[in-house]
Amino acid sequence: MRRGFLLLLPFYACLVFIGFFSFIWSRTKTPYQQQPNSQGPAVLFIEPVSLESLSFNSSNIPGVLNLHVWNDLCGLDVDRLRETPLFPRYPQERLFLRSFQIVRDFDSYGLRIFGFIRPRVSGLYTFAVSSDDTSELWLSFDENPHNIRLIASVFSPTESAWTNEGDFWKYPTQLSRNVRLIAHERYFVEALHKQGEGNGRIQVYWRTPGSVKLEAITGEHLISYFDDRKLHISSHSPRLAALTWTPSHVKQKKSKGLDLTSQFNYTALPFIDRNIINGILKSCHYKPSYIMERNLSRYEGVNLVHDSFVYPTDNTNLHQVYVPWSKGNKLVDNQTVDDVVRSFMANLQTSQR
Repeated sequence: MRRGFLLLLPFYACLVFIGFFSFIWSRTKTPYQQQPNSQGPAVLFIEPVSLESLSFNSSNIPGVLNLHVWNDLCGLDVDRLRETPLFPRYPQERLFLRSFQIVRDFDSYGLRIFGFIRPRVSGLYTFAVSSDDTSELWLSFDENPHNIRLIASVFSPTESAWTNEGDFWKYPTQLSRNVRLIAHERYFVEALHKQGEGNGRIQVYWRTPGSVKLEAITGEHLISYFDDRKLHISSHSPRLAALTWTPSHVKQKKSKGLDLTSQFNYTALPFIDRNIINGILKSCHYKPSYIMERNLSRYEGVNLVHDSFVYPTDNTNLHQVYVPWSKGNKLVDNQTVDDVVRSFMANLQTSQR
């Protein structure tokens, strides 16, 4: 019996050896990753990405939509985004979305999401939008951006419009009519979103032919409008036309100024007679240092803007200072104001003697 045990000992040792290395191999191998063409459930990506480390052979990136962000914008409705002079050409951030939805833990911002949508099946589609706060969904009947029309929105004429997550039925404008799309054709799509206070969110879903429920629009149906990761405003790039193109639905209002006279009557004082103050302060030849006496190159003037100083504060500061244009007018320090007033009053008293 002992002899039989000794004969089986190498066999047992071999089994232990194989089992040990099988365990080590199972712990170190790469987990299985689902391939894009597999039929498993789609993975939803709601965080924007920069794609800085990836390269593509085409200017249109498959699997994503362009995302442009404007921070520190007051107001709740999409028109506030349209009215900013920086829309649509100069966003604060240029990113991409891997599905037609995004959640942002910020407030007071505006978004523009745009690109192409490519269905796999021909038939009638219904689009739906849900957002906090307002939003608009635009779709072209082909790949030409100039043919877009409004098909859905989160909007109310009587209140500040917003919805809970996944709520596509709060307002009658959230669902589009049936739209006929052809398989594998590209259609330009665009969503505008404006968030006021609190965290923001926008979701764009669709009901595909033969389906009874709304589903997320994921990356296999998306193509970016262009690759603007390395597109600089100062460069003379052939893609600059795409950057500076203004959508046909953007109708910026021409500012005619505001008549605020009636709001400040309670502080109004009569002006001092000009003859009394004539010659009080020494006159000097005024030549602003910021006036350029040469031809400027394209967009160079953006970096040569001269900031004016005001006193007292005019409350033009936005409540979050993420970008330079949100800081409002600069305030003159109290010492400078005090010196000017003292000098003026001293000269005025001297002239009255």
